[in-house]
Amino acid sequence: MIPADALGIGDDPNWRRRFDWYLGVADNRIPAKFRLAASIPIDFEPAAAPTADLRKHLAAVTTTHGDFCRSAFDGKGAPLATGEPSLLSLEHRAFNLQRILHL
Repeated sequence: MIPADALGIGDDPNWRRRFDWYLGVADNRIPAKFRLAASIPIDFEPAAAPTADLRKHLAAVTTTHGDFCRSAFDGKGAPLATGEPSLLSLEHRAFNLQRILHL
């Protein structure tokens, strides 16, 4: 993959500040946020949980995801082991429920 800097798209300081995370993923320096979300286990099956439980658990593990993202962005690394169910499966289920409820 061609480094983003070589393409010249990151020359503008305002653009660079806003998109540093995505440039880091494109340059393979930091993991994508969905990979970090997949590494955060949850202790229930989202497909069988009521909406209220989904919201409660989503709020609880979102802080952990933020911590993982900050750690990865600061170069401290973050765990990338995946498991099921994870925050990623919880987000997917919550998104699908929100979409269904708003149709």
